[in-house]
Amino acid sequence: MGPEAPVYQAREYRPPWFWLPILGVAALAATLLVVANARSRVVQNETQFRSAQQVRLHEIETRIDDYFGKAIQLVSTGAQTLANVRDDPAAAERLVTELFLSRSTPQIHDVGVSYQPYSFSSSVKYFCVYDWAAPDGSVRQGLRNPRTIPYTTAQWYRRALETPGEPRFDGPYDAEGKSYISTVLAVERGGRAVGVMTVDTLTATFVGENMRAMLVPGDVGWIESSSRGRRLLETSANSAQDVIDGRIPLRYTGAFIHLASDASALHAANARMITATTVIALVIWLGTGLLAFTLIQVWRARQNAVRLENDRSRLESEIAVGKRVEAELRKAAYTDTLTGLPNRAAFLESASEAIDANARGEGYAVFFIDLDRFNKVNETMGHLAGDELLKTIAVRLRDAVTGRGMIARLGGDEFVVLAPVRPSGAGTLAESLLSALHEPMLLAGRLVYIGASIGVVVVDDAYARPEELLRDADTAMYEAKRRGRACFAVFDTAMRSRVAAESDLESDLRRAIERHEFVPYYQPIFDARSEALVSFEALVRWRRPGSGVVGAADFIGYAERSGLIDGIDASVLEDVCHDAGALFASFPNASVAVNVSAAHLAAPNLADSIGTVLRANGVSPQKLKLEITETAIMRNADQARSTLEALRRNGVQIVLDDFGAGQSSLGYLHRLPIAGLKIDRSFVSPLPADVSAVAIVRSIVALAQALGLYTVAEGVETAEQLETIRALGVHNAQGFYFSPAVALHAVLALTGT
Repeated sequence: MGPEAPVYQAREYRPPWFWLPILGVAALAATLLVVANARSRVVQNETQFRSAQQVRLHEIETRIDDYFGKAIQLVSTGAQTLANVRDDPAAAERLVTELFLSRSTPQIHDVGVSYQPYSFSSSVKYFCVYDWAAPDGSVRQGLRNPRTIPYTTAQWYRRALETPGEPRFDGPYDAEGKSYISTVLAVERGGRAVGVMTVDTLTATFVGENMRAMLVPGDVGWIESSSRGRRLLETSANSAQDVIDGRIPLRYTGAFIHLASDASALHAANARMITATTVIALVIWLGTGLLAFTLIQVWRARQNAVRLENDRSRLESEIAVGKRVEAELRKAAYTDTLTGLPNRAAFLESASEAIDANARGEGYAVFFIDLDRFNKVNETMGHLAGDELLKTIAVRLRDAVTGRGMIARLGGDEFVVLAPVRPSGAGTLAESLLSALHEPMLLAGRLVYIGASIGVVVVDDAYARPEELLRDADTAMYEAKRRGRACFAVFDTAMRSRVAAESDLESDLRRAIERHEFVPYYQPIFDARSEALVSFEALVRWRRPGSGVVGAADFIGYAERSGLIDGIDASVLEDVCHDAGALFASFPNASVAVNVSAAHLAAPNLADSIGTVLRANGVSPQKLKLEITETAIMRNADQARSTLEALRRNGVQIVLDDFGAGQSSLGYLHRLPIAGLKIDRSFVSPLPADVSAVAIVRSIVALAQALGLYTVAEGVETAEQLETIRALGVHNAQGFYFSPAVALHAVLALTGT
């Protein structure tokens, strides 16, 4: 007997449901942590607000008490001195004047004494010394010399006599058209009151010096009576609807100083914090829900996979199942599994048919679609969200191309449409596709905007293979991206020529780096005042075989786009360091500046590699300057700052090139280790006729002076421009007025070397 057939046993898959409660607990913990943090921030904000308010309150209280302390000291000294000269007007006048001149604070407006010779109802003599403004603008002391003043009914006088020997405070009150605050004390001799000593200040001065000077916008301060709760003095009316009030007692007057601060900004910040916390909590739970849904789908997919495997194993021996599996495999070979669209193989097959149809007079066009911001979705929302987006794109394209052709997904974020249209209608369909993809899409509760660049190829007799259609459509798509994205470009032979030229340029650039064809040319930099040579800027030139010396403008842009700029920068730096011996032998006091690209600046080991080259050639780091554009710094400000700090520690100076023409950020400028600013030639060229350019250069020079940086003007071509930048305070200048960039031997010829 033969061996028994193996007994088939079905596999089982049980989803691990316990992960869902764990996920919920984690989301709850994260939510509680976010809420606790927000609550702590709210309490911290209010504590800081009240602390700052208390600091201002204590400062106001100190100023007010300091003023009254000095006034009490002055009135007490005066009362003791003036009691014995009541009957001697000359002595009283002299003593009052001396007391006024000896005052320790300019807030005291006047010092006076009023004598009571016989009764409370009679007119008496009154002496008062005060500041007054002379016609020539100076401030002098004036004396209200003895004259009769009916003071006995005045409130301040009666208050002083009510408590002889104890200073009293009165005010604010109006007298002679002005408002005063007074410190008064009865003048006693032989145990009897013989007059009243007064020290006055203007209410406006008192409020301005002691209260208003310490307030910030939105603050209102006032002094409140302790007995009646009445406001005695206030800085202004309180118009704010949302305030926090604080108060502390005054030492001498027994009153309270109040400070009401506008708390609307505090409460608005707290409200924003609460709103942000709510949003974060919602995001946490939405993300948790999405993750839970995804897990469930994965578990179900696995469960279904197990079931499918069981079915396939059980029916593996049946011919019908074998044929069905074969058909499914064929379908999978021509279908994109994510979107359900035809894939590259299906497109190539259909494109081949379209080429044959073109021979029969039927018109077709190929539309190569590349999404413009798809990577942003993957980076910010995850690849699952990116997959959902691709599915949505597929639906949009189906709706836009209904009944007019096939749509295929080539891979990644690339789609292709093959439609039966005449050449005149290709642009219309391309516009329709762009419009469909421009509309926002709802993804994970967020609106996402995705544009596209489309390359269009019209099928004609020049095409024999579908791969050629795809190649030229891809070329046209990159042309659309070059034009600014979110547009379409129709392929023409010039595009193919440009691609070929760029390909040749890239090959030549790679060979040029290997063959050391890049050389530095040196443009002198001069002191703007003395016109003495102080430095050189090394500018790259390409000795391209068959083309002579080629300027940087013809290849630097493509070198940066193709990632070859690092090699060019390194080659130029090595040549400059190699030339440094001869260069500094002829110009011992000069330095040399080398340009560094944005890509090179982003290299984490830039400082170490530059140090290695300098040491290998025996060049002092102090002789080297690196010129870096604002745009290069702003691409990755944190990485740039770290690299520049390392270079500065090694002794290399950093110069900000083309200042004002890039992405200026003053917030980073003062924190970067920069030694100088190069003023962009676009601001120098219009000088001196353009007043706007003059104002801009003046502002840059002022900014540089404030930050301790030197300035260099680029593109100086005339004596008038040199004279203008010299008058504006620019330190150094370079340009064709002095010399173009020349080879090393021409530079050395300047000294006859």
